Amino acid sequence: MKRLLALTLAAALALSLVACGGSGGTGDNSTPGGGNGDTTSTDKPGNESNATAFSYSSFISAFNDNELKAKSTYIGGNYKISAFVRNVESDFCILEILGAVAQDYVFKVELPTDDLMELSKGQRVTVEGTIEAIEGRQILVTSASLVSDSFEIEATVLSLVYASTSSDKPYYCTAMVDSMDNSSNILCNIYLDGDSLATLEVQQRIAVSGNVYCLSTNPLEGGVHEYNGEKILFEVQNAKIEKNG
Repeated sequence: MKRLLALTLAAALALSLVACGGSGGTGDNSTPGGGNGDTTSTDKPGNESNATAFSYSSFISAFNDNELKAKSTYIGGNYKISAFVRNVESDFCILEILGAVAQDYVFKVELPTDDLMELSKGQRVTVEGTIEAIEGRQILVTSASLVSDSFEIEATVLSLVYASTSSDKPYYCTAMVDSMDNSSNILCNIYLDGDSLATLEVQQRIAVSGNVYCLSTNPLEGGVHEYNGEKILFEVQNAKIEKNG
């Protein structure tokens, strides 16, 4: 009888341990912040990501406040980073923010060969990867993948530009974007089809999606674009209207 009682107690104890072990927890697994909360996902269905949208302005603010703390926050985190391709090498690319200057940080992003072959200089892309190190003015991003090369922007139409005086429909429009990366009130050219452009009016607010490319601001490189004496920093190609008015 005592042996039977002992076996019964042992079995009950084993069951209670299994029940505790099965409660593995659903705690908060979120990555420390650094994004700006605007995280429209372009992931394929069934392959959703928990990566944080990287905000360059928040990153700079954190480093200016406390560099040691900022490195602890960012290094090891998984981020989605949107920036412009400066150059492409055999196993990585260098990305930079819009209108980057010497003191700005750049991203060295290690990507698969197939992803690297899709990139073009000046193209804006979104990559996802882990910030492995921050050395000097370079942010090393490893285990990365190309997420998107299409973006949606909101802008105010400033001018409709015709290819010639005989054209009956505009060729593109010049518009102002509120902000991008660390810049604000940015001028851009948006290339839509003629019918869509014909529906636009000056000072109209629009949202468009398309492929974004930075434009040269160096007169020595030629082809500098301006509107009313101000430089146009990027253009949206293959654009389509997502919201009109």
